[in-house]
Amino acid sequence: MTQVSTAGPRENRRSALFARLLPTLAVAALVLAPSAGRGDERRIVALQPPAPTRPLPQKGLLREIVRQAFLITARDDFGLATRDAWLREPLQTPGAEVQTFEITPVVESSGQVNVTTRLQNRAGAPWTDTIPPTSPAMLDGVLARSVEWSRSRFPDLLKEAGYAPTPQAPAAADDKPFELADEPVPLDFVSLLGSLRKVHAALRTQPDSAPLLARAAREYALLGSLCEVHWGAEHKIFKARALLYAERAVQKGPDEAAAAWSRALVRALCGLDAQAVQDVDRARGLKGADAPPWSPAVDAYARWDAATLQKEIENKTPLAAYLGMRQGEIAGSDEERRQAAHRCFEESPECLRAVASLAEEGAIGLRRSLGAAQLRQFLRVFPQQLASVSGLPPETEKALADAVEPENLPQAIAQHVALVKTLRSEAARQDREEPSLAVLATLVENLNFVHAVQIASTERKWLGVDPGETILELEPLLEPHPARRFLRVFQQDSFQAQAAYNEIAPALTEIPLSEAAEQHISWLAWLRSRDNPRQLDSFRTQRDEVLPDLLLKLQEPLPPGGVVRLSRLLREISPDCPAVIATLIRCDWPGSAPQAAAWEERYPAAIVLKALASAYREHAADNPMHLAAAERCLKTLAERFPSVQAQLDLASLYKERGDDEAWKAALDRALELPSYGLEHASIADRIADWYMDQKKWTDALPYALRAADSYSSYGLLSAARCYEGLENWEQAEQYRQANTQRYDGAWEDWYFWCQRTGHGDSDAAAAYAQQHLAGLTDQQRNQIQEIAVFYQLQGEQEKALEHHLRFKDSENEGVYSTMSAILLTDELGRTEERDRLIARILAPGDETMASLLCEHLLRPAPSGDAPPAFSEPEMQLCHVWEFDNGQMTNAAWFIGKLLLNRNRRDEALPWLKRAAASPATNKWTCVLASAELTRLGVELPSRRDSEVDDEMAPVLALQKEAVSHWKPQEIAQALEAIRKAVELKPDWSPIWLTAARLSADAGNVSEAIDRYGEFLKRVPGNPTGLVGRGKLYEISGRLPEAIRDYEAALTTAPRFPQAHNNLAWVRAASADAQFRDGRKALEHVRLAYAFGPDRNGISDVVLAAAHAEAGEFDKAVKLITAAISKGKYPDKARLERWLDSYKQKKPYRRDPVMAPAK
Repeated sequence: MTQVSTAGPRENRRSALFARLLPTLAVAALVLAPSAGRGDERRIVALQPPAPTRPLPQKGLLREIVRQAFLITARDDFGLATRDAWLREPLQTPGAEVQTFEITPVVESSGQVNVTTRLQNRAGAPWTDTIPPTSPAMLDGVLARSVEWSRSRFPDLLKEAGYAPTPQAPAAADDKPFELADEPVPLDFVSLLGSLRKVHAALRTQPDSAPLLARAAREYALLGSLCEVHWGAEHKIFKARALLYAERAVQKGPDEAAAAWSRALVRALCGLDAQAVQDVDRARGLKGADAPPWSPAVDAYARWDAATLQKEIENKTPLAAYLGMRQGEIAGSDEERRQAAHRCFEESPECLRAVASLAEEGAIGLRRSLGAAQLRQFLRVFPQQLASVSGLPPETEKALADAVEPENLPQAIAQHVALVKTLRSEAARQDREEPSLAVLATLVENLNFVHAVQIASTERKWLGVDPGETILELEPLLEPHPARRFLRVFQQDSFQAQAAYNEIAPALTEIPLSEAAEQHISWLAWLRSRDNPRQLDSFRTQRDEVLPDLLLKLQEPLPPGGVVRLSRLLREISPDCPAVIATLIRCDWPGSAPQAAAWEERYPAAIVLKALASAYREHAADNPMHLAAAERCLKTLAERFPSVQAQLDLASLYKERGDDEAWKAALDRALELPSYGLEHASIADRIADWYMDQKKWTDALPYALRAADSYSSYGLLSAARCYEGLENWEQAEQYRQANTQRYDGAWEDWYFWCQRTGHGDSDAAAAYAQQHLAGLTDQQRNQIQEIAVFYQLQGEQEKALEHHLRFKDSENEGVYSTMSAILLTDELGRTEERDRLIARILAPGDETMASLLCEHLLRPAPSGDAPPAFSEPEMQLCHVWEFDNGQMTNAAWFIGKLLLNRNRRDEALPWLKRAAASPATNKWTCVLASAELTRLGVELPSRRDSEVDDEMAPVLALQKEAVSHWKPQEIAQALEAIRKAVELKPDWSPIWLTAARLSADAGNVSEAIDRYGEFLKRVPGNPTGLVGRGKLYEISGRLPEAIRDYEAALTTAPRFPQAHNNLAWVRAASADAQFRDGRKALEHVRLAYAFGPDRNGISDVVLAAAHAEAGEFDKAVKLITAAISKGKYPDKARLERWLDSYKQKKPYRRDPVMAPAK
């Protein structure tokens, strides 16, 4: 039945007016109500962020100890409300008198800390003081001085600002004493913050209570530890407060065990284990109540006694599971970290810190499932946790009362954001409690930020999918955050990601960020932003002399000896931490080796066993027993800490030892252990590859299918490869198609496979690729080099050429794209454009496979019965010039295509077949060669086992060995390897070229000339060999022979830049007048410029010498002056001598026996 109001119109209007005025009246009540306890809290002391101190280190915890000591003095000794801009608390509040200070500690290189304090809008010099160096215990000195200042300097500063200390007021008669009963320790930051507000309220009437101060210290330390996974570095603010309150507690109760126990917990959570152990030992000898229930856990934690801590976890000792998780994070294996975090969450489901630890694991399954789960959980539990916080404004209470069970994530986010906004409302700004509601809002917003970034980065970085929809869904969650647009840096489109990063970069340096933020920003280094190094540097300057920070510092570039020094400092701070012991083993094996056996026994942690195994393997040559010791450590590791990774480490050892059966057995054992991501798929893929490399396709198939079950790209491709080996083309195509349709980055894989194998529905694959390309922006298309290959396969040569040219300057693929464009322009008859591109390849002056091919393209067509411009021996030389990473496949395609362009089809086919049959099926040139053969109506060849012919493998192995030893101190080994290669295959021309060059580098000029002769017998007229021998003739003073070789090289290759350059030197600067000719020198050097732009300034120097020989000294002076300015030529002193000579109108004369320009 509906109830009908009997109120009249006037009463209704009054009710409506009262409802509208209610929020305003509530604010007024908060402002005008007398404060409970001590002081006038309408007066606020605020702290601005300290002035920037780059490039000097800021050391976050050290800095905050000084800043928070000042705020604690104002709050607890003067009864004032306090605000900190770095916690995003409002510094201006209606109805309040606010004075703003700025405190800037600066750490000098000497270790001295200079502190400057300013009162804003106040004339006069700032207050300054120094803290002398106290390394390595820098924090101890700063903490001691800050505590001292809180009793002297800081009170004086506050008095100068017009404040007076507030004497302790007696508690009101009806005040209830604050309960200090042992309550369950809350492990969520909202409840902890609510508890701290109660503690601070009690401190107003009991400021000297050691138990209250100890409780404040403990809860601030726990709050700081829980907030380490937030976006901002507010955890260091809370840890600084914890250390300061712990000192106050000990000073107020020097003989009370409870104060010592609390300081032990604080120090342990801050990463000061050795000091924590001292407090534990001290607490056991002091009077007072029984030790707190959590004391055994803290004792075991600080001493890194894992066995005892595990017992306390099993006994459900308070904080034991949480401390076990912290130990796992700092020094545990992957499996230990997961198990410890899981135990903590089981015992304390409110502990989102445990979920965050699991969600940031490298195991993709945990990241994917828990990333979104932790956000949903927090959105669900936050209203319940918030309801327990005292002093909430009316808007917050109303929002809590009106909250409904959301039906979906967008609704949950909208309701949550509206609730958090009330914590920054006008009424909330009147909050004088500590920590303030604004601090709570900051913590919530920073946790939301990490949750959103973790979800988006997992999709973009780990799963390889476009997180665009997720970003749009999560952006409203970040609405109140100053860096809310950061989420867009995870967009799939790298141009849009770059633009988003450039936009948000300044906001990322406005406040200190946490290590959780550092992980995400470090990954963004691929964006190549100028701001990224600066941001990463700002993280490094925040590191303090505490255990977690120093372990992070070890991962940074350090000066020589820095790692060892840092490891020893860590040993002082935390002498028994396994991560520290492992670091010493890795970085100081000479100092660790004598203790290795003892450490293996004393520190049975996974991280120590693994470090010992690695060290034994690395130094196996020093001691024949080391490999056995490494195996012992790894077996112990696998037995004590059974995990996938432990078996992988064992497998790696067996593979190194050449024991494939033991390697496979270890991997099979790993497949039986729990996996939290793609570990099993990765292992199955390895075993499948092993079998497939042996052509054991049937044995490989179960493993390949297991890998494919993960639907990872490599798993799908493993199954496709296996079915291809079994010639089950239908199944192979299905897996290729699945890979293409699942991963945007594999849009071409299906079509390329069809073209490479001649099987499958090529038209459907091409249509899918076309559809994908149609959905890309121009910016996206300009980043994808495979599009050029796709156009080539489609027969759209003009489009292919246009797209290849976009990548000609690429650092990684520029040579490939330029060579492809050269062959396309050659095919299309665009000779001038082709030659401009050839000049780019020849510009560096290096001899590469590409430069050799380009040199052949520049040769004139042979006339009459002359031999072809590109002979079979020269093709062989190009093919083996570079023989790593599929380069022989590329060379075979380029050679075959060049021959086709010259209508030499019969010679081209073997090269095209070689490229098409290559085992390097990931090379686009393999696909292009296969498609070309199909177009020519030629049957595709069977897949080769190697790019190298069986009969050539030994000689190429020897050549590779010779090249690996090609350095001054190992030249004898190189010569011996090449001697064996020559004996093995004396008719193979490339080996003679390598032999000649090695002999020349070894100083055996006569032998080198003979070996060049052997090469030229097999490859007559080859310009590379002729120029190489000509240089040696010059060195020997045999200029007629040198000139003969250079001119012979130009007969074969009239546009060969090295020959022109060397002839220019001879004609311009020979000491023998019969060989000098200034005009000819100018002609040659200009041709050298035309076909090979100057890289090291040598052509400039030769041109100057030619001008001088021709009597054109002004031009010579101008060229040398420019060369000095450019700084390209390596010998500036020589340039200056030439300049003086040319100014005196003296031409340059070379010593007849000297090395020519290289």
